[in-house]
Amino acid sequence: MDDHFDDAILAQYAEDPDSLDEVTRKRLEAHLAECGMCAGGVDFARDLGEALSDEETWWIADELEGGKRRMDVRAFAERIAAERVWSRSAPECS
Repeated sequence: MDDHFDDAILAQYAEDPDSLDEVTRKRLEAHLAECGMCAGGVDFARDLGEALSDEETWWIADELEGGKRRMDVRAFAERIAAERVWSRSAPECS
């Protein structure tokens, strides 16, 4: 099947099938019965919607972002420490 529905329509259908006009919804449902790629797109949109509404998703995202900040601060501190060691070992200019 060459004519696929675009991601916006698949996502809209996943969120609220009744938001599509009846003709489009029926065409899409017939298409989904035969097209695994578009059916997978609807499944993905539903899974994404569920994940985005799950409080745990945002807790994990905050933890990951906080972890990145900690790594950035640690890398900066290590770079400063390395520069201090280098500056102490560098020969003085006359």
